[in-house]
Amino acid sequence: MEEIRFCIPVVLFLVLASPGALRAQSGATFDFNDGLVPGGTAIPNTPDGANLPNPGLGVADSGGFTNSDCLVLTVPGVGQTYGQWLITNDLSGASAITNFTASFQLFLGNGSGGNADVLNSGGNGFVFHVGPTPPAQFTGSDSTWGNGLDVNFRTSFSGVNSTGINVAYNAVSGIFHPGGGAIIARASYLGFFQILGLADSFSEAVLVSLTLTNGALSVTCGNDLLGPLVVYNNLPIPDFVPISPAQIAFTATDGPVAHEDCWIDNVDLTVNGVHLAPVHGTGPPQIVQQPGNVTASETGSATFAAAVTGPPPYSYQWFSNGVPIAGATSASWANPQMMNVDYMNLGATTISWSTPPVTSAMNGALYSVAVSNAYGGVISAGATLTVPGPYFSPPALSNGSGDPSLSLALNNWAGGTLYGATNLAGPWWEVVSSATNGQFTLPISPSTAQCFYRAAGTNLYYVTNYTRFYSPASFWNTPIGANPPIDSNSAAMVQASLVNYASQAAFINVSYGVALAFASATNIIYTLTSTIYASPSCAPGGPGVQFPIPAGTQAATGNDGHLVVVYQALDGSPYAGKELDLWQAHYDSTNDTWSASTVVVNDLFGWGATCPQGGQCIGADAAGFALLGGAIRPEEIAQGHIDHALALATPYNLSRYIACPATATDGAKPAPALPEGARIQLDPAFNVDAQSWPRWVKIIAHALQTYGAFNRDTAGVLSIYAVTDQNAGVPAWKSVGAPEQQSYLLSLLPWASMRVIQLTSCN
Repeated sequence: MEEIRFCIPVVLFLVLASPGALRAQSGATFDFNDGLVPGGTAIPNTPDGANLPNPGLGVADSGGFTNSDCLVLTVPGVGQTYGQWLITNDLSGASAITNFTASFQLFLGNGSGGNADVLNSGGNGFVFHVGPTPPAQFTGSDSTWGNGLDVNFRTSFSGVNSTGINVAYNAVSGIFHPGGGAIIARASYLGFFQILGLADSFSEAVLVSLTLTNGALSVTCGNDLLGPLVVYNNLPIPDFVPISPAQIAFTATDGPVAHEDCWIDNVDLTVNGVHLAPVHGTGPPQIVQQPGNVTASETGSATFAAAVTGPPPYSYQWFSNGVPIAGATSASWANPQMMNVDYMNLGATTISWSTPPVTSAMNGALYSVAVSNAYGGVISAGATLTVPGPYFSPPALSNGSGDPSLSLALNNWAGGTLYGATNLAGPWWEVVSSATNGQFTLPISPSTAQCFYRAAGTNLYYVTNYTRFYSPASFWNTPIGANPPIDSNSAAMVQASLVNYASQAAFINVSYGVALAFASATNIIYTLTSTIYASPSCAPGGPGVQFPIPAGTQAATGNDGHLVVVYQALDGSPYAGKELDLWQAHYDSTNDTWSASTVVVNDLFGWGATCPQGGQCIGADAAGFALLGGAIRPEEIAQGHIDHALALATPYNLSRYIACPATATDGAKPAPALPEGARIQLDPAFNVDAQSWPRWVKIIAHALQTYGAFNRDTAGVLSIYAVTDQNAGVPAWKSVGAPEQQSYLLSLLPWASMRVIQLTSCN
């Protein structure tokens, strides 16, 4: 393969006035001058059987590029493959990447065609990638990841990628097709190649500038030998979609026997208008994100995290109430979801420390961290650990299963009153009063109404005789049973729709969860109109639906605006035993009216979907399920077990296939995507109790083993749904030790151990 030295910049229009202006900017985010790979980045180098590590990976003194050190991606040699430098944090955070600028110096030269240390002997080039983290190494001369945006700098013609600068784009999905990116532009620009100097002279190193703005890419290249060139100016990217999840990778591409040198230096990045903070220079560390307060239940663990910039390496020491904690001296790892997106980027190092099992004595403790480097040190602000109390220990009996009493132990309490209520919104009444800690025996029976208990001055509660909605024969309430038939394509579907998105598996109990309200005969009856579907026929339009809604009810705040209102009492009213499901619900306070894009009424004690099985009917979710179906409630975490299947959504659902018991789908992806209506199960052989997970995560995992989860919708992240507590009158999730914000801790679940129960088509 003929090797040509050249450079191509991705999306950034930069005017370079003269050859002398092409020197790298001082103060670049990454100049590699300390000889280290910066924090928040990595050089993945895992052999995959066909590709072997390149021994040139790392930081080396080049003697060039203004005499700075450089990051070496590849050097000529036999039996090696590409080198890659990867930004390890998801740069998009809660927001997709819509724009960025990038500049760096790139050197390509030597090697290939026998790996001789000679001029211009051939090679494949380099790729600048924006998109999900590539799952594996390149094979051969692939020059795109086929998932996200790739700007590849080719030094040889592959039949697909021309010699020059190629731009490829595929909307982000769970499927990677290395080498299969859709080429949207080719520029056979060969001007940047070695024309003077020895093989390892870097006078021909090219300054690459890339900019992505409003779905258009600009690329500029230049060096001191040939001056600047605008390669692409506002190149439109067809059908561009904001990129999420998005990472940035710098990759030297080649097969196992053909290499040239590939070195980069002086990298500078700005993502969504946020410039990545410098990580080099002199001076003591700076704490750019202080540790946040944490609430943790007894026997659980609390994790404190901070973000630091400044020249590494760092030393750490965590403190409790100003006293050094023995052994708490490592950087550990901070869940990126705990960090502010501005500091998750390249310029900051995230550090964390997790407590041993929490005790009530730790309540109110202040935790801080000292960080130091060669230039000095800094101590963070203190973060408070709150251990809720009083709390209820698990009762000896629940659900009134044959025993006429419930033993409820009230601990960590200096006396007071125990209150009860039939639902979380109240009203609450006094059950018993005591001057000391105590254990209370409360009479219950199978016919006792659902009841919640909490101590005076707290929001903590326990529940007895908790209501499970829908018929016992409903698909929601039917356990999977032993040895279920597994679909023959299970492994491929699990990989495509679950494992590929597992790093951000979310517990949806806030804005995109299901807001739940309990109606009664005293509530105002509203006539609700819908703009898309109306119950019971699911036909567009319709006369509207009447249903009582409590005053002050709120819909979930996300774009879905989900709201469920249940009328639990079987009192003979037209609403008795009914469930009102709303999608994009809206309350207009100026004229006291409710409306929604979808209005559906379901049977609260029926089979759990809007239409009978085999019908073709959408509901307030895409699969046509009752909206409350599968949604986890805090009461279930409190009682320690979930007695129904869960509701799942993925970003990657199969097009035009409805799996029973679903009655509709909005899936748009090719096989082997998971269809809506599919039931997944966590392998029952997996030992959940042996894991060091929060209690609420274990409860969800056990439900996934016993009842599984039904795929109900398409979502931006892999999701398991829960109700919100905005209509509960108390911070219910906090009360049971679960997060009060959208949590990504379901990434702890072993998604690769999920399996798909044999599918049945309901098209």
